[in-house]
Amino acid sequence: MSGPVWQKNEAENAVCDKCLSKTDSSFQRGEVVDGEFRPLHTYCDTCYDENINLMAREA
Repeated sequence: MSGPVWQKNEAENAVCDKCLSKTDSSFQRGEVVDGEFRPLHTYCDTCYDENINLMAREA
């Protein structure tokens, strides 16, 4: 299986890679290597909801 892996994070101080806002709830896109999730990009809930169709095409 290949492609991006998404993980939802709650109560984690993060900065959205798209709008640069600080958020406590985010989605991380990454990959699984040796059974471990490695995040590559972080998106706040709003940016994720507004751009999921575009982000799915990037992968």
